[in-house]
Amino acid sequence: RGYIFGIDGNVDGGELRCLEAANGEMKWKQNIGGGALIAAGGHLLALNERGELIVAEASPTTYRQLARAQVLGGHCWVAPAVADGKIYCKYNQGTLVCLDGR
Repeated sequence: RGYIFGIDGNVDGGELRCLEAANGEMKWKQNIGGGALIAAGGHLLALNERGELIVAEASPTTYRQLARAQVLGGHCWVAPAVADGKIYCKYNQGTLVCLDGR
């Protein structure tokens, strides 16, 4: 609570950032490339433009990557989705993958 997580920039210069909502102070940043981001179950799930799924703690104190895997190819700008313990990632041209997130 009280923090904003987002991706700033695109392609290889995109950074995952954490900002304090009250004053906009940047708490940390990590270069992951451009892409899309969601928060689920205390985690951040980012699908970068190269098709890598990155899972990190949703922590305001530090960036802590928990997992990173190449799940798709091509340009990916669609936010991942989570349902029933599954993570869904989509390539812009329509390919969809389903991963067991448990």
